Amino acid sequence: MKPIIALALALPLAMPGVAHAATAERKAFGALADERAIEAITLSNAYGMHATPSIAT
Repeated sequence: MKPIIALALALPLAMPGVAHAATAERKAFGALADERAIEAITLSNAYGMHATPSIAT
């Protein structure tokens, strides 16, 4: 699992009893060699934090 996704999934567990508004937005990210589409999901919270996958080159 990618570190940023693991962090996004683990944060709510680290703050029991605290609820914050969050959104998830899907966008086209690219395609595989067999032309299947890849989506990027950006997670955002009420404090302005955003997490989006990227490719390190």
